[in-house]
Amino acid sequence: MTKTTKHHLATAALCVWPLWLCACSNTSELLKAPSGLVTGTIEKIQSIPIPALPEADPEPTGSPTEIYTRIARGATVCWFGAHGALKRTHIFHAEAEPPAKGGRSEIIIHEKDPVTPNPRGNRAFRVLVTPSGDTATVEAENSRFPLETGQRMRSDVRRWARGDLRCGDANQTKGWEPQQKPPEPETPNARPKSRERQT
Repeated sequence: MTKTTKHHLATAALCVWPLWLCACSNTSELLKAPSGLVTGTIEKIQSIPIPALPEADPEPTGSPTEIYTRIARGATVCWFGAHGALKRTHIFHAEAEPPAKGGRSEIIIHEKDPVTPNPRGNRAFRVLVTPSGDTATVEAENSRFPLETGQRMRSDVRRWARGDLRCGDANQTKGWEPQQKPPEPETPNARPKSRERQT
């Protein structure tokens, strides 16, 4: 066995463990690597800004019945009020248990179907208030509204559940208005015009 072969075998034995101590070809050069390279890399990593996570919405407070009442009030005033964007195109429907039975409630926004005898069409949006201890959890599910509209409606529901009963800015509400409004329904009890007396 030549001296060169013995040198290679000795070097290979040194490189078995730990692997990061050498490159099997020149162990001494790796062990003499400049410490500034490692330090500079760590400093660069530490200097990278970490994006701040969005703050979670505060949990709703109050009893399940109180939370339901706020959301229902906000929906009927802001979405279905005199200038509400959903007044002409959708129907508000809600069911709520009394506090003695737990106070679970559900609000469903249906599409308005004027063709059928029952104008309550497909479900477009749903809010579920589920009792949880002394308070309740609130879930909002968008089924048929555009994504952006559904996100704004969820934001409204969360805000109302916390006790902030504002309707949001006017621009947001205008964005919900349909491009074509259905005709005004006829009033069945309207009195016919009186005929003029003949002279």
